[in-house]
Amino acid sequence: MLRRIYTIHILFWACFLTVGCTNDETSEKKVMTFLNDDNLFECSAEGGVKEISFFSRAGHWEIEADETSASWIDIWPSYGDDNGRTTLTVKAIDDAYGRESTLNIVTANGIVGQIFVKQLGLAPYIQTDLSSPKLRVDIVGTPITIAITSNVKWEATIDEGKEWISLGETTSSSQQFLFADNTNCPKRSGLISFRMIGGDYSISIPVEQMDGNTIFENAELITISRLLDEVQLTDNRYEVEANYAIEGWITSDFEHQNLPDSVLYVQDASGRGLKFILKNKSEFLTPSSEQTGWYAQNRKIAIHMIGAEFQKDSEGNLCVVDFTASSVKSSLEEQPNAPLSVELTDLTELSQYDNTLVRIDPVEFVTPYGGYAPFYEGAGNSEESTESEWIKNVKEGYRAIFPYHTLAIHLVRDRKGNVAKLYFQRSFTQMYARNLPSGAGSLTALASKFRGETILQIRNLEDDTLSDDTATRFSNALLQAGPWLSSDPVPAFVVGNSGEDKSSIVFSVYDDSNNFDVYPSSSGAVASYWLPTVVRRQHDIPYAQEAEHYYSLNAKLWWNVTTHHSLVANNDDVGEAFVLRTNTLRNATGDLFLYLTGTGSKGGPGTMKVQWSDSTEEDLTKVKFEDIGTYEVPCIDFTPFLYPYSFRLPDAMKGKTQVTILVRCANEYNARHDGALITPAGTSRIGHIGIVEIN
Repeated sequence: MLRRIYTIHILFWACFLTVGCTNDETSEKKVMTFLNDDNLFECSAEGGVKEISFFSRAGHWEIEADETSASWIDIWPSYGDDNGRTTLTVKAIDDAYGRESTLNIVTANGIVGQIFVKQLGLAPYIQTDLSSPKLRVDIVGTPITIAITSNVKWEATIDEGKEWISLGETTSSSQQFLFADNTNCPKRSGLISFRMIGGDYSISIPVEQMDGNTIFENAELITISRLLDEVQLTDNRYEVEANYAIEGWITSDFEHQNLPDSVLYVQDASGRGLKFILKNKSEFLTPSSEQTGWYAQNRKIAIHMIGAEFQKDSEGNLCVVDFTASSVKSSLEEQPNAPLSVELTDLTELSQYDNTLVRIDPVEFVTPYGGYAPFYEGAGNSEESTESEWIKNVKEGYRAIFPYHTLAIHLVRDRKGNVAKLYFQRSFTQMYARNLPSGAGSLTALASKFRGETILQIRNLEDDTLSDDTATRFSNALLQAGPWLSSDPVPAFVVGNSGEDKSSIVFSVYDDSNNFDVYPSSSGAVASYWLPTVVRRQHDIPYAQEAEHYYSLNAKLWWNVTTHHSLVANNDDVGEAFVLRTNTLRNATGDLFLYLTGTGSKGGPGTMKVQWSDSTEEDLTKVKFEDIGTYEVPCIDFTPFLYPYSFRLPDAMKGKTQVTILVRCANEYNARHDGALITPAGTSRIGHIGIVEIN
């Protein structure tokens, strides 16, 4: 065997030397040849790696790249003696032009060989900020600026309509277009294009200027309700062709920043609202001198609707796209004859009132603790640090479940137990101005579709008129554990563990000394009103009440535990659980609801399920539990607040002298929602948990 290998080795070098001798016979100057005559590296825009070998008797050599090439080509090794082999690594490119380089192999006698590198560019693209495929121009020809995103250098051209369209200011990321007045003239059309410089890629956009005879003064004034009835989408588009106008009151609030500043909401006495997606939000946030003060909440405005295009946004809300300030013809400080908000008592009716201001009375907060925005404002959870963590580490699976990390929710409940999500933006200027009211009352908010359901957003403090008196709540608390105001070694029950009421909560994992691994911790203290000095200074808002810092109940060792004992794990279900036992449902006759708040660490459980049983069996591994519901767990590193959850409990639980409820790990995957597994040290947390009855 050794002899065979030795023979192959001799034959290889014989061939090697033969190649060198052959080259010497054909050309004395050709002192380097490439294996398979391959000295070309062609790769895609994503980059790549290639190994190139060459034969030489020229002694010491070095591969040289010019300064530009050195920034995108890595050469290793870049030097050697005689025969050589080098690996080229090409970085990804971010434009559509591609690039080339010639690498010289240099010896003492000069350049003896060259390696050619050619990298393709990305597919070219030029994208505008237009929501519509058509650019609509008003009668007077108000200039329009189009924002551009591209991976090529570009230029704008006017292909049709040069007699009334011209180019305005050009920047690296935008192009302004100017238009002539079209008063008393018929509708006219044009065509503009954005073309790639140094390539043949381009996009074209039709331009349409309104009929100069359809002026606002001749428009038919109709209600928003009638306008919406006429909208019939085709391929998700509908253009208003009739010369309509509407009058309504602005129901959004730019000042307090709890709504997107790229949207304007308007509502009239017909009880319906419209959502306008702004073409250029600066027109509304910092309006012209002629329109100063026009876009404050409760201003009555008149809008010329001819040519307006309706679409459904990504969440399913019907809205007017590419809305410009030139369509707003007047703005008055005039109050409506009656309140605009639609009066509701049942949260299930919300789906009928997209983009509409509603007033629900009565409601109560499911978990009335902490401030409006329940962010954990610790040193490592500033908006900037969370943003950085989100961009760097959050994967698509997580984003699909928790799409925003600066948008937090509370739950509100009506008298029937129906629940709706009330969202708060981290930019809300009043988010620390008040602790959540503990009583019941009316709530005014804008309703809209989000993530497949109808949600609510208040605009400012005036929308929340719930009482601070706990006695006004229509739900009756039967049990409540937490929130924990300190790191107490034993979970504290506010309700449900005194007198004849007996309740307990433990974690299912315990050691040989019967110690349960559960503890309150401040690291998950979200749903809190506690703020560090830096946050107080940033928002310049004093405390409305004494600050409170809530802790959460922590536990680890959630899946397939072998190092400790388990109260609940068996062959059918290996997930661990918070174990809640109570006799507080023994006299219940009304509807029962379980609520809790939860989060987890990166290595903690990503999905939890709630189960129950009325068995009196002490060995819970022998008990068959019934499912109540499941919930997905946010990771505290990416979404720094406790999510609230609410479950309607089965009627079969009413009147039971004892029930056991498990808040249980449902599978082996962690809270990053990236397919990775739970780690032994990964934690899951409960901020507070309780049961209420509504009669």
